[in-house]
Amino acid sequence: INKDSFCDIELGDNKKSDMAIMFSDIRSFTEMSEAMTPKESFFFLNSFLKEIGPIIRKHKGFIDNFIGDATLSVFPGKVTDAVLCAIHIQKHMYFFNNKRKEKLLKPIAIGIGIHWAELIIGTIGEKYRMAGTVISSGVNLSSRLENLTKFYKAKILVSATVINKLDKSLDIKYRFLGNISLQGISNKVLIYEILDCYLEEDFHKRVMTK
Repeated sequence: INKDSFCDIELGDNKKSDMAIMFSDIRSFTEMSEAMTPKESFFFLNSFLKEIGPIIRKHKGFIDNFIGDATLSVFPGKVTDAVLCAIHIQKHMYFFNNKRKEKLLKPIAIGIGIHWAELIIGTIGEKYRMAGTVISSGVNLSSRLENLTKFYKAKILVSATVINKLDKSLDIKYRFLGNISLQGISNKVLIYEILDCYLEEDFHKRVMTK
């Protein structure tokens, strides 16, 4: 928001920009948390976020908000940064789950939705409680895409806007899933699944059903 220091930030400061919005969520976390104490839930969430936080920063993104077990991140550079980040996170989940398996813990899965949209980043709140956040209808869309990953049994779903802005030289593989009506979204949305995050056998099965 064009401030030289945190000390210069005031309530209501904001800046309009186009960014990639990535929403990720842990599958069946409510069921998992019922079998854990509150302390164990906190430990689990922090151990998980410790894994994905560095990946998001590596791909030039930053975490805007933690919403329970969900994470909202934005990428101010290119949409490809967000897609490569999502692929990296999903591939890292294989490593993360192997560590859980060694501790006799159940594997976990996450869904990721990505959209590119105009947003406003700035500060909201009141005199005694101020926070930085992003405001955009694109946040709702990226959340809806993430929620659809459960229906399609997919890892990463993105909008057509994301596909159109991808760096084609990287040859990221994807497949078209449909033109879908989403709750809270006025127009239908073209949905695509990113395929590069799958292991070889599953990757080829999905490529064959494009």
